[in-house]
Amino acid sequence: MSSEKIDKSKELFDEINKFNKEYIKYVDCKEKDMMTCSGNEYDNMMEIYNNISDESKGLIMQMYDYERLPIVSEKEFEAKHTDIMKRYKTEVLPLRTELDTKLFELKDNDKSLKKEADEYNQLTMYSNMFLTVLATTGLYYFFFKLSK
Repeated sequence: MSSEKIDKSKELFDEINKFNKEYIKYVDCKEKDMMTCSGNEYDNMMEIYNNISDESKGLIMQMYDYERLPIVSEKEFEAKHTDIMKRYKTEVLPLRTELDTKLFELKDNDKSLKKEADEYNQLTMYSNMFLTVLATTGLYYFFFKLSK
C-alpha cells in the first residue's frame, strides 16, 4: 500500500470520526431540544458526509480510484440475464440437487448412511457382548458344575 493511500485512509478515518461526532450532536439536539444547539448541526453533519461520499470528489472515491461500470442496454441485460438463468437451470441446479442428496446421506437423520452404520455397529457390539456372557457362563458351568 503506497504512502498516499495510507494518508487517504487516515484522512477518511478522521472524517468518519468527525461525522460520528456531528451525528451524535445532531441526534442529541433533535431528541433533547437543547438550548446549546446552534441549529446548523444537520448542515455540519451533511457537509462532512458529502466530503466522505461524494461521487466525484469524495474521500472514498479518491481512496479507491473507483471506476464506473459501463451502463448496458436493456437488450444486452436481458440477453445476459437469460443466458445466466439458462446456465443456472442446466448446470447449477443439477449439481445443487446432487450435493443436497449427498449431504442428506451424510447428515444424522433417520434414513442416512451414518445412522445405518451406527445401528449396525451397535448391533454388532451388543451381540458380541451377549455371546461373551453366554460363553463365560457355559465355561463356568462346564468347569465348576460338571467337575463335581
